[in-house]
Amino acid sequence: MKELIDFHHNTVIWEKICNAAKDCIAQNIIEYDDVVLALLTFLVKKSQEGRDANLQLYISRSVASLCSVLVQQQRFVLLRQVVQMVVPVLVAEIERGGN
Repeated sequence: MKELIDFHHNTVIWEKICNAAKDCIAQNIIEYDDVVLALLTFLVKKSQEGRDANLQLYISRSVASLCSVLVQQQRFVLLRQVVQMVVPVLVAEIERGGN
């Protein structure tokens, strides 16, 4: 049955969502900290769902990669909140044997 169902499209969509979110934050299209935090919280929650370990890691690392953007924008309060949110997810991935 697994051979008949192709979920690759789902993976590609989630990758596009992550990239679009990062671009919108980097370009200040999404500028309010509470909105950024809500979006990233949603992505972190999604990164913990499902069975596709590579996609989960992609999502959580996409959120983590925003830290450099937040430093460049000097949004240090938001940066602290994002780090506190994403580090436990990444540590859990390492503890499960991920990279």
